[in-house]
Amino acid sequence: MNTKFLTLLLNCQREQVLIEFSPQITFFHGSIGAGKSSIARLVDFCLGSDLEKTPALRQELVSVILTAEINNKRVTFEREANNSNQVQVSWEDQDKNYFSFLAPLSQTRETPVLLGNDVYTLSDLIFFLLGLSPIKVRRSKREQESELVRLSFRDIMWYCYLQQDHIDSSFYHLINESFKTLKSRDVMRFIFGYYTEKLNTLELQLDELREEQRIKIETSKQVQGFLQQFGFDSGEALRLELVTTQHDLEIAQSELQQFRDGFTSDTHFVDELRTNLRDLSNRLDEAQKILNDLETRISEQEALKAELVSAKFKLARAETSLTILTGALFDVCPACGMAIDKQKQRNDGECILCSDHIPATPAQSIINATASLNDLNSRIDELVVSIARQKIALDKQQRFVSSIVAEKRTLDNRLAEEIKNYDSIFLASSREAERRIATLTEKIRNLAGISEMPDAIVRLQREANDLNIQITETRNEIEQEKGKLTNSVNLVGKLETSFLEALLAIKFPGVEPDDKVEINTKTWIPSILPNGDPALKWGFEGAGSGGKKTLLNVCYALALHKIATENKLPLPTFLIIDTPMKNVAKEANIELFIAFYNYLYELAATSLSETQFIIVDQEYVAPVEGTIDVRHRLMTPSDNENPPLIPYYRGP
Repeated sequence: MNTKFLTLLLNCQREQVLIEFSPQITFFHGSIGAGKSSIARLVDFCLGSDLEKTPALRQELVSVILTAEINNKRVTFEREANNSNQVQVSWEDQDKNYFSFLAPLSQTRETPVLLGNDVYTLSDLIFFLLGLSPIKVRRSKREQESELVRLSFRDIMWYCYLQQDHIDSSFYHLINESFKTLKSRDVMRFIFGYYTEKLNTLELQLDELREEQRIKIETSKQVQGFLQQFGFDSGEALRLELVTTQHDLEIAQSELQQFRDGFTSDTHFVDELRTNLRDLSNRLDEAQKILNDLETRISEQEALKAELVSAKFKLARAETSLTILTGALFDVCPACGMAIDKQKQRNDGECILCSDHIPATPAQSIINATASLNDLNSRIDELVVSIARQKIALDKQQRFVSSIVAEKRTLDNRLAEEIKNYDSIFLASSREAERRIATLTEKIRNLAGISEMPDAIVRLQREANDLNIQITETRNEIEQEKGKLTNSVNLVGKLETSFLEALLAIKFPGVEPDDKVEINTKTWIPSILPNGDPALKWGFEGAGSGGKKTLLNVCYALALHKIATENKLPLPTFLIIDTPMKNVAKEANIELFIAFYNYLYELAATSLSETQFIIVDQEYVAPVEGTIDVRHRLMTPSDNENPPLIPYYRGP
């Protein structure tokens, strides 16, 4: 897992801060509160961890960019300071192709795939860049059939980043930390080949085969139970039911057609009502015409009567005027007011006014007026009698029309009721037939859909049985692969030896050359056996002081990386140690202090020359020889010559 950090760029509120890492050892030292530990935390933050925000980071940090070289690819990890749950990962391959993905830290059901078929998260993407498939391990270590879960790159980071907060309190989460303990053991098994990549692939394949077989068997059982629930124990019964239902559908369709064809003929019972209504309508039309004629005649006679009465009154006024004006002489003309010439000669019988005609004698005029008046009275009396007779006829005709209208209304209501009752029966019958047709049609569609289920059940059962052969072959391959793990036992022995060498090299208190280190491969917890005596063994929990616990953690990490490098085991080629001499005072333990760093520099110059170290401590110890690339930086909270992590920041 060739990995090297190149730079760490902090985008702050007022300026950018660039930190360059040595390919071998980068040493940050100085006073507390200068941001030394924050550098290690920010590197880890870019790789997916949470960030412990100091006041300086909380106020000033905007984002951070980590540049690394992974398997000869230059990769950048960009992350916002607000603890966003995703990291922008970009790189360029050997063919100058550029890639960039916004990788989430965790996977949910809605998380889309980033690459291939199995890269969803930042951890998966880092494994991909390292040339590894995402690693999966058994959730339960006791059940061989338990499901596989992913081993995260964050779990492997426990052995590559020793945090200041846990370096003297937890031995790689291997002791009494529930699920983290199981994950930590999985990491050790993976590193030492107890869980090789081939074994991982085979177990994934076995898990997929078993899952596929389980799905096929379960599906066949569910389909069979579904068919049995509806009484279909075989495909023959299903086909018989389909034929029967098709026959029932044809009968229902025929019945509906008969209903529709018989609608007209079945309504003969209202024909007599319709005939009576037509006769009544004709009679009503004729009676209405007679009624209209009577009304017209009465109206005309009443108008004539009114005219005769008016003429009678006019004649009476004329007769009265004639009587009054008979013998009257005029001095002036009553029409124009001109004086009448009385001296003018006139013939007898000429009018003294107009001289044009000879007016009748008064006696004759009176006789004529009387005759006319009598004639008018007689005519008026005749009209009165006629109008009375016509009104009697009109009243009779109105009663006759009303009776016809009432009879017609009764027949109309009766016809409507009869039609309504028949329509209700017809609609109910036709709707029932249509409902049966729809039900049978849907049943046929469903039966057609499940008609292939019996054959599918047989096919699924046959495929599930065929998978037994593949499952057996895969299990045999897994057993063969496990049989090759004898080398892993030797590697654990080398780790035990290397761990003891590290403790002796730094002059760890209480450890002698005749002592022995023993690692329990079930718990992966190392123990020191004084003079090789198991009864006297002690370990991390019995170390006592915090300084010893810190050194046990650090020496174990150095031994693990040494064995991984020498044997090309899958472990990232970097080690971040935050305060390796925590709880160890330099003045009181100067020999231990110097011995530790001399051993660290010796490893960096020899077996761990390709491993990158990032060290955070209070004091810097320079290497004796200049054969390694060591970059150190003194950091103080308020010294401009040796500024803190964010140079312009001055605060808590």
